[in-house]
Amino acid sequence: MFHIGDLGIYQKKNTQKVYELIERLLPNELLRSSDPFETDEQFYQWYVKRRIGAWE
Repeated sequence: MFHIGDLGIYQKKNTQKVYELIERLLPNELLRSSDPFETDEQFYQWYVKRRIGAWE
C-alpha cells in the first residue's frame, strides 16, 4: 500500500516504520493537484538532475 501511495511513513522508531493513511499526512490541495510531468520522460529527466544535484 505504501508503494501505490495509499500509505505514508508517519514516523520512525529506531528501525521500525509507523505508517498512516496518506490523506491524514498530506493536505487535500496537494493530493488533488495534477501531475506536474506530462510524460514519464520528463519525470526521469527531473529525477536524474535532482540526484546529480544532491552530490554537489
